This record gives sequence, C-alpha cells and structure tokens, in this order.
Amino acid sequence: LDGRLLLPAGDGLFPLVVMVHGSGPHDADETIHANTPFRDLADALVRHDIATLRYVKRTKAHGIRFPRDLPGYTIDDEVVDDALAAIAVAHRHERIDAARVFVLGHSLGGMLAPRIAARSPALAGIIVLAGPSRRLEDIVMAQLDDLGAGQPDIESTQADWSRRYARVKALAADDTADGPLLLDLPAAYWQSLNSYDQVDTAQRLGKPMLFLQGERDYQVTMVDFEGWRAHLRESDHATFLSYPELDHLFIAGTGLSRPADYQRRGTVDGRVPDDIAAWIARTTGDEQ
Repeated sequence: LDGRLLLPAGDGLFPLVVMVHGSGPHDADETIHANTPFRDLADALVRHDIATLRYVKRTKAHGIRFPRDLPGYTIDDEVVDDALAAIAVAHRHERIDAARVFVLGHSLGGMLAPRIAARSPALAGIIVLAGPSRRLEDIVMAQLDDLGAGQPDIESTQADWSRRYARVKALAADDTADGPLLLDLPAAYWQSLNSYDQVDTAQRLGKPMLFLQGERDYQVTMVDFEGWRAHLRESDHATFLSYPELDHLFIAGTGLSRPADYQRRGTVDGRVPDDIAAWIARTTGDEQ
C-alpha cells in the first residue's frame, strides 16, 4: 500500500500519529467528496511538531480484486492488519520516537482503534474520532431511519435492509450464510464484528485514550460518544471532548448535518488538531 509520511522540520525524534480510515475505500487523505480530513489533520499536526503516517486503504488500492480474491474477509483483513503494519513501519523509522506512536481512528477506524491497540503493546495510545460505541449494524439502520423519514426513494429500501439486518443479528459463529447481508458484506465480516466488543476492549486497554465527537454528526452520533463516556467515566486513561458546531468530518457548520454537506469543501476545524497535540504533549510529558 502507498503511504505518506509527513515529518516536522528539524532534527530529533518526533511523536507520530498513524491514521486509520472509516468505512469504505479511501485514499491516504480519506477523501470524502470535496473534503480531505486526513490531509487537513496531517498539515495541522506537523505544525505542532507531530509526524503523521497515512496510507491508501486496502479496499481502495485493490478495488474489486480485494473481495474477489478474499471473499470471506473480516475486519482484520480490511482494516486492522494494515494498521498494525503501518505501526511497525513507524516504529522502525529513524526520526520517529517509538515510545510516542499513536493511532488515530476515524469512524470505523475509531471503533477498531481499541482492537489495534490491544494487538500492538508498544503503542502509546489511541485517538478516536467519531468512533461508534454501538454495533455497526445498529448504526446503519439508525442512519437509514433518520435519512429515510419522508424520502420515498429511501423508504422503499427499508424493508429489504430490515431483512438483511435481521440476518446479521441471527448469524451464528459458524454460519456461512449465502445471499446478501447488510452493506453486501460477507458473513465472515459480520461474524468478526460480532466477536469484538470495542467498549470492553477499551476498558481493558490501560493506555491513554482521547475521544473526540462532533455534536452535529448524523452518522455516528452523541449516543455513541455517551456510550464510550458512560463505560469509561471512571477510567484515568480516557479523555472526552465534543464540539457543538462540528459534523462527522469535524468541519464546522450550522443546523442538522446531512450528506449534502460533504459536497461542499471545508477544512477540519483547527481546534481538533490543537486539542490532539495538547493531549499528546500531556500524555508524553512534553508540555511546555
């Protein structure tokens, strides 16, 4: 996979953030219509003397060959294994401080950040941007219900999606279910998600964790943010920040966020990288 390492100017060892994408095929910038949230974050973090490593997601790099060559793929095949490989690359780089490597996961990447950290003991901590604390299938159906209200073209698909949702919920660990499942993902994918509890994994991590949430986000909502906070409230390792004006891409706006917002070019709000940088400094003892 192609990757982009952005290093601060000057000598010395730098902290580094590995960026892990949300659902779907993504380039290294996590381009979503007119917006490039990972590039925005990288450009801002480097001004705080924080290096970043971002890469093309496997499903983008290999396209239709990925499900064709690996029809029973899992969340590890799609996301986790490549994130671990990127962490390994970062740890070997001569200008990166191996003790200060963090994972930043957005959306699905945020949901899987605890899993990535649990499999990478040397990781310094995780940064979760709009990470679901609920089951993925529940979030998908909640989005459909939200967007479908009063929209005949969406309402007409709800019955089919509901059937697929019910099949996902009924999947046993050894079920090789044929036919379409939710999001056209294979049974093995949903089974790998069913065997993973992101909140429980985070509770057992024992690593610094930063959770960021845009309060205008219609995809991963404040319900998910409060889910993390409710279960990690007593943890000394968890920090929570939310932003009333920001959406799923952490871009500022007004009113209820909707898919059409992503068609307009925006930039990740500057408070987000500033808060990430301040948290990394506190976590690593680098505060001035």
